[in-house]
Amino acid sequence: MKKLFFAALLLFGMTSFSSFAQSEITVSDPDIEFRITKPNGWKIYDDELYYLIYKPSLKNAYVSITYFEVTERTDLEEDFKFALAYLLPRNNEGYKVVGTGDEIIDGEKAKWVKYHSKFQEADQLNVYFMFEKNNQLFKILGTAANSDFESVEEDLLETIKSLKSKKIQLD
Repeated sequence: MKKLFFAALLLFGMTSFSSFAQSEITVSDPDIEFRITKPNGWKIYDDELYYLIYKPSLKNAYVSITYFEVTERTDLEEDFKFALAYLLPRNNEGYKVVGTGDEIIDGEKAKWVKYHSKFQEADQLNVYFMFEKNNQLFKILGTAANSDFESVEEDLLETIKSLKSKKIQLD
């Protein structure tokens, strides 16, 4: 099944609105805008190639967001199976699935996997979500060292599940 994807990484714009314990980040590009909540004390890294929300006090604890424009409705189940069988194992040394499931993000069905991996000889625990909204296929990764994961898991999941997107209406 042939699909055409145009890749876009969070490169275009960001505005922050403060609240008591969190701040809401708005990311915009020509076709889409989305908001995501950043936990208190976490920082943004944006070098126009990578966009991460990370916890400075922990090495490799972050949420990474990637989205791709889809030209036609994708088969989320098939895309997710492909990621589980090929993409994630190929890109993650020591890949071992802990669990999978479904979630609702921004009113849409999302698929997730929790898995172990190694990064620079360190054992990592990861949560990876995939869902489609507004002609975009979102792939969101939350990760931390095994020893730190439990302490940041709630922040990772709340950040990921907070994503809300909308299409930008061109005048």
